[in-house]
Amino acid sequence: MSALLTLRQQDGTVTSFTLRITSLLSKREYAMYLTQGLHRSVATTPDRPATIFGDRVRTFAEQIDRVARLAAGLQSIGVAKDDRVAMLAFNSDRYAEYLLAVPWADAVLNPVNIRWSPVEVAYALNDSDTKVLLVDDTFGAMVPALRDACPGLESIVYCGDGETPAGMVSYDKLVAELEDLKGPVRQEVIERISAARDEGDLKENGGYHAAREEQGRIEGRIRQLEDMLRRAEIGETPPDDGVVEPGMKITYKFVGDDD
Repeated sequence: MSALLTLRQQDGTVTSFTLRITSLLSKREYAMYLTQGLHRSVATTPDRPATIFGDRVRTFAEQIDRVARLAAGLQSIGVAKDDRVAMLAFNSDRYAEYLLAVPWADAVLNPVNIRWSPVEVAYALNDSDTKVLLVDDTFGAMVPALRDACPGLESIVYCGDGETPAGMVSYDKLVAELEDLKGPVRQEVIERISAARDEGDLKENGGYHAAREEQGRIEGRIRQLEDMLRRAEIGETPPDDGVVEPGMKITYKFVGDDD
């Protein structure tokens, strides 16, 4: 078999990463995507630690669940296909989740060099048309300057370990959005609807109709998130029928390599 690694760039940003494996016998090509290794690990070793950061140890099964939730959370704050999502932070387990969640959400990774000055970071964010930026505690102080210098920056996600600063989106809340919607958020809307019904006539009850509309939006979002999580569930390792799929082990040989 032969392999070809392709990186595509646009405006200085890597927009796609594809490893094409071609069978020399069948001339068939297969594409390997950034999240494929995660799916394979969940299929083969779901309980093995995927990340260890301080006291936090997460298995591959836990990681894929969090990655899917983060991808859905990014979409909930407006991230769309091919949008640039940047991260300015030191290495951590959350950085590993970011590297997988962004392509899962059909967006484009934009890891920012931590050695750049605020002026250089702002130039890179503007040049790549970055919509969302994740920052940790170390680089949170840059945020006011970056907001002023980057008009296209729509959301800033705080991925540190402290309290989320004002004006930023909580990383942990993005990951926990489904639990919040199915728990306190859903219950609060139910109570609003019940209170409005107790007022009597519903035909001209603006509070009742507003609550019902909000309930419909919440239930639709819950279904969307649950669908994304269902797609994260991987079954048994597929049989070896000649077709390369996530979860399979393959052996390949580069053309001209006799080792």
